[in-house]
Amino acid sequence: MLLCAVGSSACCVLPPLTRARHACVSYAQWAGRQAGDAMWRTQVRSQAGPDSPWYTAEILQDLQKAYEHVDHRFLYRAAEAQGFPLGPLYVSLQSYKWPRRLRLRSQVSADIRPGRGIAAGSAFAVFELWCLLRPALLTLSSICPSVHISIHVDDLYLTTHGANAEDTCRRAGEAAEASQKLFTEGLALAFAKDKGQFLVSHDKMREPARRTNTSMQLALEIVTAAKRLGVDHTVGAERGRRTRHARKTRRANAKGRYKKLAKMLKPRYRTRILRQAILPAATYGSHHHPIHPQDAKGWTAWALQGSPLGRAAVPASWKKAALKPTQDPTFVHHRAVIRRWAHEIWHLKTPANLRAKDHLTGRELQLAHKRLKSTTDEGLGPMAALRQTLRVLGWTADQPHRWHTDLGQELDLTKIDDAALGVTLVEITGDYMGMGMSNYAPDQLFLTGVVDGG
Repeated sequence: MLLCAVGSSACCVLPPLTRARHACVSYAQWAGRQAGDAMWRTQVRSQAGPDSPWYTAEILQDLQKAYEHVDHRFLYRAAEAQGFPLGPLYVSLQSYKWPRRLRLRSQVSADIRPGRGIAAGSAFAVFELWCLLRPALLTLSSICPSVHISIHVDDLYLTTHGANAEDTCRRAGEAAEASQKLFTEGLALAFAKDKGQFLVSHDKMREPARRTNTSMQLALEIVTAAKRLGVDHTVGAERGRRTRHARKTRRANAKGRYKKLAKMLKPRYRTRILRQAILPAATYGSHHHPIHPQDAKGWTAWALQGSPLGRAAVPASWKKAALKPTQDPTFVHHRAVIRRWAHEIWHLKTPANLRAKDHLTGRELQLAHKRLKSTTDEGLGPMAALRQTLRVLGWTADQPHRWHTDLGQELDLTKIDDAALGVTLVEITGDYMGMGMSNYAPDQLFLTGVVDGG
């Protein structure tokens, strides 16, 4: 009976919760509050050159065994205060308290009934954890109004920027100190001591960060390079080695998952798995850095397997021509780079109270655009990715928001929305490459990601 109750409750409660989650994700995307947005802005600021007036500091903290340490009393009180459905929550918490036993050969222990913790694989677990953490995050936001707060399940990120390195590090340290008190004393949750990092955008911020770290007893590792949500966030000299390692690891993991799934499933399902699971995993966070030629070749091979002519005995050029731009992961990468830049421009049109606290100002976008035009070396980072994308797709950036092609086609990012931008990129890019096809080999055309399906 209890299993049936849990199942029926999930069917009734999960749909509205899922709709609310989708609404929050859409709002976060428009307002620049998605996971990774703060990291992207930090990279842009660090690459804007010596004229950039801003220093950025970011605190990265990880809740230690967050699911296992959730106190049921705190969770129930938070649910009551926020209007969370109490019936399904009560059933869910009771299911966590089912008796367990330890067995050693022929000996069996007495009943063990857990008093805290929720199951990470439960359908309600993410909603329950968010219900518990939300009041603390709102309190932290009111205590530190100048700090941008983002959380991904149990990973907390506190970002702040300013014109003074000492003041920027101090505000970041105060936010970290306040978060530790709120989570430790208020929710009985602790941060992992070996995973905390104090990320600074410039090497000359190391000394102010060290003084802040010592005076507030934060015990954070001071770095200029870190890995956040599987994306290499680097602004120092070691970024080349770290980025190459992260890129190879992500591509190898995606390839391994595809091979395992391809063996288990029928051929007609492989295309769906490829386009909806494997390729997004391989290209995740790719707009933070330029695409590597080896990645382009690997993605090309996977995309051809999902082509309408992928298993047919036809020339490779036909298979490539059968792919639409939106089905080519290389084009998807370049489109993600442009969309991320466009979203930062669109944020300037939103009301001030809805913008992310660390959003790029018009002055910073101008400095980044100046750096974009004055440097030819691609290197690494978001600006290098945008420079590569503009070169490959045939665009020239006259201003941060206004671009044109050699054919005279123009694009004004301030007069277009996200949906229209995707359509425009396919149309204009296809026209541009159609003019110059005689100058490119078929392989080069496909690697640019703009071969039209027609």
